[in-house]
Amino acid sequence: MFPSYCASYNCAHAWRLPSARRLTDFGSNPAWSPDGQHIVFCTEEVISPYATYSNSTLWTVDLNGSGPTKIQDEVSAYQPAWSPSGRRIAFWQNVQGQRDLATIPASGGPRVMVTSDVAVDWAPVWSPDGHFLYFASDRGGSMGIWRIAIDEASGRPQGAPEVIAAGADGSMDLPHLSADGSSLIFRSMIESTNPAAIAFDPKTERAGEVRLLQHRTGNLIPMDVSPDGQWIALNNLFERQQDIFIMRPDGTGLTRLTDDMARDWFPRFTPDSTAVTFISNKSGAYDGWFIRLDGSNRIRLTDLPNDEVNIAMLAPDGRRLLAMGEKGTKIGSPPWPITPKTSIELRDLSVGGGSLGLTYWSRGGRWLSGMILQPSGETRGNALYDVATDKVRQLSDDAGGYELAWLPVSTRVVYFTNSDKLVIQDVESLKRREIEVKLPFPPEAGREITASPDGRTLYYGARQVEANIWKVERSAARVKQWCGAYSRRRRRM
Repeated sequence: MFPSYCASYNCAHAWRLPSARRLTDFGSNPAWSPDGQHIVFCTEEVISPYATYSNSTLWTVDLNGSGPTKIQDEVSAYQPAWSPSGRRIAFWQNVQGQRDLATIPASGGPRVMVTSDVAVDWAPVWSPDGHFLYFASDRGGSMGIWRIAIDEASGRPQGAPEVIAAGADGSMDLPHLSADGSSLIFRSMIESTNPAAIAFDPKTERAGEVRLLQHRTGNLIPMDVSPDGQWIALNNLFERQQDIFIMRPDGTGLTRLTDDMARDWFPRFTPDSTAVTFISNKSGAYDGWFIRLDGSNRIRLTDLPNDEVNIAMLAPDGRRLLAMGEKGTKIGSPPWPITPKTSIELRDLSVGGGSLGLTYWSRGGRWLSGMILQPSGETRGNALYDVATDKVRQLSDDAGGYELAWLPVSTRVVYFTNSDKLVIQDVESLKRREIEVKLPFPPEAGREITASPDGRTLYYGARQVEANIWKVERSAARVKQWCGAYSRRRRRM
């Protein structure tokens, strides 16, 4: 993760120094080829392995200026690393919520699985001799540094994973070895995301006081407010066990609505405020589910084979279900679960050079909103689908998240830009302006935001991060903290 820093992870684009010139107009997590003439990268910037947002693909680009070439789009792929011989590329994938390591030939081809189990494995790097893959994994209970013997030529594992470093403060990830393989550096990190309330006047469009509603260690992100204004639905996307929570708007009554090892996320309230719909892989695949606020009557809402459902939300009339998947968007009605035969697919959602991935049904029922998915696999801006006219229109190209907070009357929305600015926009005139507000902490990676039914409160996840860099020396067989403490509260680490 820390090769020559001009190709370090978190770069919005790939660059070459000292004579800087743009090689691509998209991409994240770039890594050099051994000969220094190529870069491999993926399309989604990885903030946490527990929460991925798009079908990330792998690409390579030559430093001679030729265009990027896609080399892998069979599964979602992240954080590629080139082997020392240049023959293979390692990465990690997310298939139905399971995160495993894999490799492919550098020119593209069939993937070879390196790990395949319930543990979350990510951030792979090769040892200088090509005999091991080092990676971060929670297979020990908490995130630590592991390695696995590998045959570089075939990409096949040659043994079981073994722990390298454990017990530092916080989660441990992002390993990288020195050129001679004698030293290893990695990051340890402690982060918390707590729901925050922004006082807002929908008439003057001015923000007021911002206060934290919880002060927990962990991650709790507000995702939706009930139509009656009595409840907030939240999820903890960036944790090992991902569940759905509800609480009162003042922060009291926090309740874990689901409690199992299935990955549960993206809750949406039903129109009568008595239940939520959400996404879960409890059945083995990601589907839409329903559960009442007392934890009863858990029902599977979708059965769409060979597709991963990302969003499931009822229309304001309560009689139609929106199901947005990796391979299409469908609308269906009871009986549950809906299937390809009992639902209708929304066909033409092209906009802004990509397609609209729907995430929310406005309370007025007219609009469906979401993010614009580019052919490369990245997201860029927000757009609307007009249910009445069956047309799509682009709202922005600077939105940093996938959510819009809908204000009363459903003609104005609020969102975070990719530079963490808060913006209000009229969906009909498209006029927009920045809202002046002083946030105690920046928004979490997905920049989720939602609004109370009266528009007088905006809710977002306030993120706090502290991290250190550590060094393991093989010769001394010890761990020492390296370069002092590092602390940063911004989204990009």
